[in-house]
Amino acid sequence: ESMIAANKELQNGLIYAAVIVVLVIAFLTALTAVTFGGITRAIEVLKGLTEGDHSQQMPQRRGIFASDNDEVGELSSALQSYRGKLLELEDIRAEQASRRKERDSVIIEKMSHLADQLEGDAKTLILNDIGRMRELEKQETERGEEASVELMLLAFTRMSDEVNALINARTSEMEKARDEAIDAKGETSRFFANMSHELRTPLNAILGYGEMLAEDCEDLGYDDLLPDLKKITSSGIHLLSLINNILDISKIESGKMELYITSFEIEDVVDVIKDISAPLVSKNNNAFQCNIQDGIGAMRQD
Repeated sequence: ESMIAANKELQNGLIYAAVIVVLVIAFLTALTAVTFGGITRAIEVLKGLTEGDHSQQMPQRRGIFASDNDEVGELSSALQSYRGKLLELEDIRAEQASRRKERDSVIIEKMSHLADQLEGDAKTLILNDIGRMRELEKQETERGEEASVELMLLAFTRMSDEVNALINARTSEMEKARDEAIDAKGETSRFFANMSHELRTPLNAILGYGEMLAEDCEDLGYDDLLPDLKKITSSGIHLLSLINNILDISKIESGKMELYITSFEIEDVVDVIKDISAPLVSKNNNAFQCNIQDGIGAMRQD
């Protein structure tokens, strides 16, 4: 009987031990599923966000083992923060794209107005450029900033060419009119005033576009274009100054000239001359050398 009792007690002990083992295994299985299941889902969410699927996010955690302070909870919070930053960046890019499209539409509109004022080959060239610009405008969804900058450069180049042609034409007219009106003091004054006005209007437009392009290039990070744009703007300002001097001559002749004496650094003027002359010097394979004494000082002029 003692043997039977001992065997029965042993069997009961084995049963209890088996039950405990099963419970431990079930507990560990549940704990592993909660922990590694959350990590697996986090990996899937991160992969989706990286591929551009911003709808991916961590599910709400439930259960007795779920906690926002454990590793999986902190990982879930980090992923939610990352997703929020991506959505914010997407909104910023959408706003920038909208602003680029609006700006490019304005450029195309201005070019269309310019084409309406031209005739012959000049008008044909402008219309061809407008067609190219419209193609670039459609490509912005794929090429983004690159297409937008290409459009701006195309517009600026064409407008610059047309204004240069206009300046050359007006210069020829000025020379012809000057020869015809050399003996008529009053006619000469009116001539210079009218022609300087006709030159300043398109030149101011070019300077405005140059400054706009420089600001856009700075915003978009195209720093390699800034030196050329600044040279164009500097040359335009210098030419505008010469035109203003022409207008001053007419004022002197009419007795309405007012003097505005200002100081300027000689070295700054020399630097401007060097910047303006550098492209022509390089084009003709010449050398431009300037020897100036340090601290030469300033001058005064009207």
